[in-house]
Amino acid sequence: MTETGNLIYGDMETAVREALAKAEWLTPADVAAKNMLISLASQYDCLEEDFEDGRITRPEQVKAAYTLNVHIIQLMKQLGLTPESRQGVPEQKVQPAETDSERRLRERRERRARLAERKAGVAGA
Repeated sequence: MTETGNLIYGDMETAVREALAKAEWLTPADVAAKNMLISLASQYDCLEEDFEDGRITRPEQVKAAYTLNVHIIQLMKQLGLTPESRQGVPEQKVQPAETDSERRLRERRERRARLAERKAGVAGA
C-alpha cells in the first residue's frame, strides 16, 4: 500500500501509476486507456478485501483476479508498458533455427541467383 496525500493505493495500482508516470511516450490521446488501466488495477487491489469482508467467495476472487490480470496486461502492452512492447516486438512465436538442409537449400538458391545475374550481365553486354 502506498499513501499519497489522503489517498491510499494498493500494490497493483501503485505499480501501474509508477509505470504510467515513467511512460514519456504516452500522449493526451492515451488518457482514457490510462484511466481504465488505473481503474482495473484498483479493482484488482480490492479483491482480497472483498473476499475478507464476505462480499465474494474465494472462487469468485480467483476468477476475478484472473480476468483482471488478462485485461491489465493487454492494456499495458497496448500502452507500451511491458518489456516486450517497449522493444517493439509484437507477440510472435520464436522462429525455429534453420536446419542444415534448409541452410544448404538456401545457399544453393543464392548461388543459382548470382550465377543467373552474371549470365544476364554478360549476355546484355
